[in-house]
Amino acid sequence: MLAFASWTGALWCIWALAGVTVAEPYILPPALVAATVGAVLVARGRPGIGIPAVGLFAVGLATAVIPSVAIFSVVGDGPDGAGLWRGLALAAAALVLLVLGALARRLAAESRLALLARLRVPLLLVSIAAAVAGSAQAVRWGLGLDAVSIDPQWLMWPVLAVSVGSAVLAGLAGWLLLGPSRSGAPGVGGRWVYAPASVLLAVGPIAATRATALPIFALDALGFGFLGLMIVTAVRSRSRDVTLPPVWFSFAVAWCLMVASWSTREILRVEAYSLPLGLALLAVGVIGMRPASVPVRSGLTSWPAGFQGSWRLLAAGIVVTLLPSILATGTDPQTWRAILVLALALVSILIGSLRRLGAPFVIGLIVLPIENIVVFAVQLGRSIGATPWWITLATAGAVLLVIAATSERRSAGQKGVAARLRDLR
Repeated sequence: MLAFASWTGALWCIWALAGVTVAEPYILPPALVAATVGAVLVARGRPGIGIPAVGLFAVGLATAVIPSVAIFSVVGDGPDGAGLWRGLALAAAALVLLVLGALARRLAAESRLALLARLRVPLLLVSIAAAVAGSAQAVRWGLGLDAVSIDPQWLMWPVLAVSVGSAVLAGLAGWLLLGPSRSGAPGVGGRWVYAPASVLLAVGPIAATRATALPIFALDALGFGFLGLMIVTAVRSRSRDVTLPPVWFSFAVAWCLMVASWSTREILRVEAYSLPLGLALLAVGVIGMRPASVPVRSGLTSWPAGFQGSWRLLAAGIVVTLLPSILATGTDPQTWRAILVLALALVSILIGSLRRLGAPFVIGLIVLPIENIVVFAVQLGRSIGATPWWITLATAGAVLLVIAATSERRSAGQKGVAARLRDLR
């Protein structure tokens, strides 16, 4: 194996010095031979020579595909004109490997070829790697590195089509990776099998962001889709084991999509993105506050399941909801925005007081003076209407007085402020 790797590295250096631009005729023969030898050894139940037979198959298969994906991602159409057939070949390879992986999964234990079921995982992982070529092409179109014969304002359509195709291939491969095959060969579990499909779906449209309506609303729609996936994941994790990506991962993808959509600042203001992001994250935290019907161990991938307390479950959603609007009040002062932040802070305080939740109560109290400082810093009366603002402040003061009086009457004056804050969850 060491000799194979050394010889291959030396050979590639010679190609580079000789100006070879189409590397596949030199890469594929040794890689496919290694994969074939590994597959034969697996089928015959042999352990392999110096490396496990399955490992030899995986290395050969990966060597056949991954260099072409890397070349295609960097060169694209390229000066050699090989980009088109290279991209089509990689798409075909992803589909073929997906079919072979599905067939390997269906091999029964009593079949003469049952040992080949052990090849399922490398087949499907390399299929995902080959599917990356579709999203790489979408990114190159979006960045203008490759020409596409379509009006620029409609560029998002081919980008979406190619990205969806790559994501579907990667998603199917992830689904086939789950669990053991019929012959008992182990599969890949966990929460990450669908993560590559999520990334492949998002990166192309993000690269194709333009200051026109179609890209903006396409990215917004994809972002809402991932927020929905995030909520579905939180709901399902309360009653069963889930294989969907972790909630925070789906939120990160949605955040990237919505930031890319907002980056043009042509149509929608920041609240069109921050409010859905924050409220969806807050909804996930509320779902996590309800007791789960199955025991869940808290960890990096389990949130919100397995976590307790409003600070761990609700604080992130409240901050994401309010912070962008507070910052935008200073950079793009609007009367309705200042009133909205104050109203949301009051709602947060009210809910925290009624439900005895520390995060919404304390964060709301912190937001009120900060927003007031920001409003006065941007010169009240010029950018923000003075009359609506003072009316809002008077209303806020009245609401706070009612909350304070109710809390005092409820505790009959027996507890101090510090003790009451400690009582909050």
